[in-house]
Amino acid sequence: MITLLKSKIKEIAITRCDIQCEGSITLDEDLIDKMDCKAYEQVHVNSKTGKGRIITYLLPGTRGSKCCEMNGGAANHFYEGEKVHILAFHTLEIYNNARKPIII
Repeated sequence: MITLLKSKIKEIAITRCDIQCEGSITLDEDLIDKMDCKAYEQVHVNSKTGKGRIITYLLPGTRGSKCCEMNGGAANHFYEGEKVHILAFHTLEIYNNARKPIII
């Protein structure tokens, strides 16, 4: 088994942080589709300029909204307007099945 990068949003700004919401990251459903991901799929969120780095799961946001919202405990690691990278991985049994990651 080998874990490889499946897709990555190389830079997106956090549009909202709300510790009162269900924990996770809410992302525009169009972006989730472009990443070839599914609702509740695990993702890594890394700050581009700060120290925030978490593992959480995706919740679909409104299509076309360009939302990127940190919810619950995840909101404690980032601030509104902060630029982050979002990475999704997949695990394969055979390396030959690997494909080049989707980078947006």
